Amino acid sequence: MKKILLSLVALLMVATSNAQFKDIENNGLVAKAPWAKTTQTLSGIKKSNAGVNRITLAGNQRILGLYTTNDYDQYGVGLTSLPGTYPAATLWPASLLSKYQGGKVVKLRFALAEQATVNRVFILPVTANGFGDEYSVPVTGAKIGWNEVDLPEAYSLVTDGTTEYLVGYEYVQTSSGYPLAYYPGLEAPLYLYGDLGQGTGWYNVGGYCLAVQAVVELDNLEANHVILSDFYTEGLYYKAGAEMTYALELENFGSQIPSDYTISIAVDGEQLATVKSPIVLENSVKQYVGSLTLPANLATGSHVLTASIVNVAGETPANAYTQETEIFVYQDCVERQKYLVEQITSHSCTHCPLGENVLKSLDSKCDIAWVAIHGNMSMTDPYYITENNSFFNLVGLTGFPSATFNRLNIDGELAPSIGYNASYASQAATMFKGIMDALSAPAFVTINLSGQFDAATRNLTIKVSGEAVEDFKKIYGDDAALTIYLTEDGLVNRQYNQGTWVSKYIHNHVLRQYVTTYLGQPINWNGNTYENDYNVTLNSAWDVDNMHVIAFITRKNTPGNVDLDKMDVNNAEVVKISDIATGIASAISENNNTEVARYTVDGRQLSAPAKGLNIVKLANGKAMKVIVK
Repeated sequence: MKKILLSLVALLMVATSNAQFKDIENNGLVAKAPWAKTTQTLSGIKKSNAGVNRITLAGNQRILGLYTTNDYDQYGVGLTSLPGTYPAATLWPASLLSKYQGGKVVKLRFALAEQATVNRVFILPVTANGFGDEYSVPVTGAKIGWNEVDLPEAYSLVTDGTTEYLVGYEYVQTSSGYPLAYYPGLEAPLYLYGDLGQGTGWYNVGGYCLAVQAVVELDNLEANHVILSDFYTEGLYYKAGAEMTYALELENFGSQIPSDYTISIAVDGEQLATVKSPIVLENSVKQYVGSLTLPANLATGSHVLTASIVNVAGETPANAYTQETEIFVYQDCVERQKYLVEQITSHSCTHCPLGENVLKSLDSKCDIAWVAIHGNMSMTDPYYITENNSFFNLVGLTGFPSATFNRLNIDGELAPSIGYNASYASQAATMFKGIMDALSAPAFVTINLSGQFDAATRNLTIKVSGEAVEDFKKIYGDDAALTIYLTEDGLVNRQYNQGTWVSKYIHNHVLRQYVTTYLGQPINWNGNTYENDYNVTLNSAWDVDNMHVIAFITRKNTPGNVDLDKMDVNNAEVVKISDIATGIASAISENNNTEVARYTVDGRQLSAPAKGLNIVKLANGKAMKVIVK
């Protein structure tokens, strides 16, 4: 899924956030430039007044930018750790300019999330031979919202297929200001120029699509020219015959509003539907959300959906602007056990306790397997382990506190910020639960955890077993991966909290060890069932009574070859090591094996399921915990 549909985007904008960002090496999820250093140093986000000062275009004018709507996020970012004056820019690739041939920039516009001094706007060409001559225009009286700067002389664009442009504004950064407005629907590098630790130059400071656009005049517009710029669905997984919600992003690039236009939607090349003039197209990007019913005979597995413009004002267009997206069709599923939530935190992160409040609230709303993965910020974290860096790069970490939610792609991020103000913790938790419920795949495989612990040798054996639906491998591949974490609760150490050090803060869910690699290991399949065995020796300083084993299953992923839409966790489970030691397996779906007896936690046999925790003995000799609601 490239984007989240409007209903979820609106929900994401509800709560007020106050996050803190830290230097993390760029992870490859955003485009790199050879002239840019990759230190990410932006800090803080603060609420602003989004959508202020919208623009009206003349008939021959069009917006040029990485996005072309009037929107920007209600939050801004800033370099509060290094006050000073910095040019801030976004990079327009050569491919973006192709439809603007012969165009001239007559205005630049930028949005501020809060009041700041802006000295100038600029356009800086970037070629294979280096930087060209900068074009710069002074600015006075910049305000919150969009600011329009008329160019005294129109700037002719080079659309040779190789020239790119750094476009932005020079602003004054304060120690408490977060003025840089950005667009949340797209992850793109935000560049700052200065000395941010590795000498003077351009720095990639993170995946924030800076709210900067140009107004271009074009004298050679066709009369009818409709562009389909994006096509995406609400989720990746659907049953055959189910209704599917989708979105189209359309732009009128002609000199007049088209009287009618038609879009064809197909699956694997077979037409599913035609959509005729769903919205009126003016000279800006519009989004249309629709639905259709998938064929009942669609085979299980991957399918390619395509959308194309097939008619504009009664004529077949020269360019259909075909867009495609992938979906997966399934037939059967199993009961979900847990959602995986990977909290990214640090003991020296002053806002990380706010993120913990969000996850505590989430834990009360749904079943989660919660692991807290610690990183270093201004000092070495006592619970940091070196493998965490690889995990941070995998998920594209840009700041603390953040978290993954079943490793879903949430608006272009695997690890969105969770630093919400305390008064919004429950609201944020409801939001993330809604996202996991809406976007997670149905569970296609069960996970059962059992094993033994030898207190004398501190040797822990872990058996992970389960069963997949018939078509699991058609969706997640026969090379799906199993990942095992060990966590510990009740660790007492200091924590920076809202500007004050708390000396005896209790740290829970702390990741102690990756039993597998952070990317997981192959699953030992025997048909549709599997069994993986592990053997680890626990550190003598760890309190076994406070420890858990977490297991989860994903597709195979490799460093440097990450598909954000296919990182999702299919199922997860967690069990206390003390339960493993007593031979009680993890809670699994009641229909996985034949039940032969059922007991209360104090050993009384039950004749029927009773509300609360039941201990179920299975025909295969195993025991499991079942929560009856």
